[in-house]
Amino acid sequence: IRNFSLFFNPVSKPLAGGVTEMNVEFRAIMTLFPGDMVTVVLPAFTGPEAATFNVTSTPAGIIQVGSWSNTSKRLAMNITDKGPEGGDGLQALVDVMVLVPSSAGISLPAAGLALNQPDLTIATNAAAGPVEPTPIAASPAIFPEGQFWSMGVEYDSSAVLCSNTFGGLVPP
Repeated sequence: IRNFSLFFNPVSKPLAGGVTEMNVEFRAIMTLFPGDMVTVVLPAFTGPEAATFNVTSTPAGIIQVGSWSNTSKRLAMNITDKGPEGGDGLQALVDVMVLVPSSAGISLPAAGLALNQPDLTIATNAAAGPVEPTPIAASPAIFPEGQFWSMGVEYDSSAVLCSNTFGGLVPP
């Protein structure tokens, strides 16, 4: 599996610890057949145990149902029997996008996520060539409430002088 990414819908305002809608994107370098499973491991995410829910995929209908295990922190998605051309499965090198709705009840980690966090992984048991868990190449940073996206201080030293006597600021 190549070109894999995980994104959260900015319209749903993803917050650390909050339920979110997510997009899983990947491109398999091999054909994926009906019954092959793509698994995404999302450590520290939470959700209902053994939840099964409908997903939307592009190409349309290639993946229709997802399931979540809160114990193993795994999102599992089975390839259906109808590919985009009505054939069996999905041909190699086709970009796939799966939308997991917020109604699935999966929540982001309360501690947030680091940019491109390496313990988020994707794998498949594909009959044409299984892929062991591999870090997801691109995922956004999600910060806990009350933290800044970026921090920095700028000042113009010609506009402010510090006084050692009183510890205050003296105009130039």
